Amino acid sequence: MIVKSVRMAPFGGLHGKEVTFKDGLNVVLGPNEAGKSTMVGALFAVFFLPTNLHRNSPLWKDYLARFLPYGVGDTIEVAVNFQCDAKDEYLLTRSWGAARNCRLESASGVVISTEEMVQEKLLSLLRYGRGTYESILFARQEDMLKTVELISQNQEAVATLGDVLRTAFLQSGGVSPEELAQELAQAKKDLLANWDLQRDGPKKNRGVDNPYVKNVGKLLAAYYEKESLRRQLQAAEEAEKKVEVALAALEKTSAEKAALLLQKVALEKLENDVYRRAKLEPKIGTLRLQEEKLKLINSQWPREKERLANITSSIEQNQIRLKTLSKDLELAKAAVEAKKMRERYLAAKPLQEELLALEAKLASLPAVTGEDVTWLQQQQNLIANKQAELQAMELVAKVSLTKPQTVTVKSTSPAVQQITVTDEALFKGEGYLQFTAEGWSVYVQAGQCDVEALLAEIQTLQTARESKLQQLSLQNISEARQMLELRQALTSQIERLRAKLEAVLQGQAYTELAKAAASCPDTMMREPESILTEYSQVQVELTHAISQKEEIQQRLKAWEKEYGCHETVMEQLATILNEKRLAESELSQLAPLPAAYTDTDSFFAALKELRRRTQEVEELFLTAKEQLLEAQQEQGEETAEDIKVRYREAEDYFSRIKEEAALLLKVEAKFNQLMSQLNEKTFTPLYTAFCRYLGPATAYRYQAAELEGTLPNRLEAADGTALSLEFLSTGTARGMALALRLAMAEFLLEQRNGFLVMDDPLVDLDPQRKAHAAAMVREYAKQRQVIITTCDPDTAAKLGGYMIKL
Repeated sequence: MIVKSVRMAPFGGLHGKEVTFKDGLNVVLGPNEAGKSTMVGALFAVFFLPTNLHRNSPLWKDYLARFLPYGVGDTIEVAVNFQCDAKDEYLLTRSWGAARNCRLESASGVVISTEEMVQEKLLSLLRYGRGTYESILFARQEDMLKTVELISQNQEAVATLGDVLRTAFLQSGGVSPEELAQELAQAKKDLLANWDLQRDGPKKNRGVDNPYVKNVGKLLAAYYEKESLRRQLQAAEEAEKKVEVALAALEKTSAEKAALLLQKVALEKLENDVYRRAKLEPKIGTLRLQEEKLKLINSQWPREKERLANITSSIEQNQIRLKTLSKDLELAKAAVEAKKMRERYLAAKPLQEELLALEAKLASLPAVTGEDVTWLQQQQNLIANKQAELQAMELVAKVSLTKPQTVTVKSTSPAVQQITVTDEALFKGEGYLQFTAEGWSVYVQAGQCDVEALLAEIQTLQTARESKLQQLSLQNISEARQMLELRQALTSQIERLRAKLEAVLQGQAYTELAKAAASCPDTMMREPESILTEYSQVQVELTHAISQKEEIQQRLKAWEKEYGCHETVMEQLATILNEKRLAESELSQLAPLPAAYTDTDSFFAALKELRRRTQEVEELFLTAKEQLLEAQQEQGEETAEDIKVRYREAEDYFSRIKEEAALLLKVEAKFNQLMSQLNEKTFTPLYTAFCRYLGPATAYRYQAAELEGTLPNRLEAADGTALSLEFLSTGTARGMALALRLAMAEFLLEQRNGFLVMDDPLVDLDPQRKAHAAAMVREYAKQRQVIITTCDPDTAAKLGGYMIKL
């Protein structure tokens, strides 16, 4: 299968974007966030994710949720055009979200639009399941480092690769075990059809209440027979137990009925006296409460009148005291404000004086700014750079003479020197060398630039620097920095003093504060807090006294309204005492309340409950008789003991079938062991291919490995040392993952029949490994379609192939 194009409309951040692919190597180049990984996700989704996913399913959460359009969008859609053979071309369109759609159209015009049929057709075209593509043939950037982990966790991918390798091995001369495998499978089906070995029970927990009708193996049939007899036995035992329980219940209710009748008769004899007692006791209690109330009022009435007179006098005195304290408080507050103003002035005065002194000191310093220092530093750097450039133009000259002569030599360093040369001499200089002697002169200059112009430029820069220092009255740049730091320190100190002064002045000018402080009197009678405390105390006392006065007045008015006068209270008290004496006399002649009851209410409650319970037990007695008859009728003709014998026989048969199943599973395990030994040979081609790719992918540092099944667990270096996968560097791990995917894909894709997608697989490789890996991928893509994404133009250039820019 070859992917021709993919269109996202929309998918993630891509809307209406269409990407076209060719056979062989396709390199998708684009910066980060351009949509490369989104395009890879779209290709995976359109081939392998059904449109009827629920939003709480793992596939929706792990793959599709992050690609929904941001904002109001609720649907994503992908269309892919692919070709299986020379003429078989298809267009697959899928949309997820609010609008679900699935459509597979062939070049001949055949359309499939149901999800199940599309999935079935795709499986035949793709040849392998989603797990194989997800673990091996589709590599998201974050999955490259987890290649071994993903493949080991995906049994479908491991099984598919093993089948492909095993088929290749058997076709090359091995012995096919298929006939034995089919016989074992048929025997296992006959014996264990619809039996869950892990749970040791029917699959999907379908017991005798919901039994399988078709595909019932011998073990399941024996289980159904055993369980059916177990239920019959249970039903028979329950019926016999029901008769026993009904008979016991009848005997119990009969005894309880007799006991309740005796208790009811005894309580009904006392019912009339208890009823009269229930009337008298509340009456006596009410008379006692009235007695206590009248006694209390009789004693309090004269005392409350006396308290009212005393409280009225206290209220008048406190009201006069509050007026006096209020005047004293106003005077004290004015004195406090005057004191605060004088204190603020005394705090502000030294700050003002210090501030003036610092401002004068700052004004006396040279006006050096940060820009001045920066300019001087820049000039200094330019001079140094030019001098360094001049020093780099080192010249060496050798002078040879036939007779001794005095030679004058000029250069930038040293400037002028005279040397007598007898036969030959070696001279060094910077920028240029000028030799002068009797009868000849030679001038040599470095070829990099105009030395005279460079010297003039250095002189100009030095003159400008000295002029600026003279303007600022400074000697050098170090002194300029010190002066700037001193000015900055003084400025910072002045700003802090101003902030402190403004906090003390509180928005008032210093001159105004000084004038106001001089005019305030320095006198204080009492502290406002003391006056305020006394004022509050008096106010509390006054409020409490007024409240007490109102309470007493209300109480006296209530008594006068209810009784009229004090004498009436005494008369009513005498009447209450007489009524109470008569009621207590009548109560003493009634039958006493039984000790089991705390009061008459509990007696009548017990009698009512006894009558209700007697009626209930009577009904239970009749029900028990009916239940006994029903239980006797439910007993079947076959006893529980007879059914138990048949149940034990079914249990024995079930155990024998389980033993037979265990023996069959042992045979199957032995067969699988032999197949595993066969698998070890079938994985040899995979190992060879993996090692072939491992060398270039790791810059030939590792060229061999140890495989455990289809997966490596250790890499071997050229010197023979082995390293476990968990200790590999990121670059080596990515190279190993790339080699493993290419080796596995080589067997899965079979020449050009398929495609391989990898999202930036070379991202963590160093330049040397990247170059080797890119060449390896180019060679690999000559026989297969490969789609690779990258954000690095250099990586894209190394890979070559058909370039697609996002």
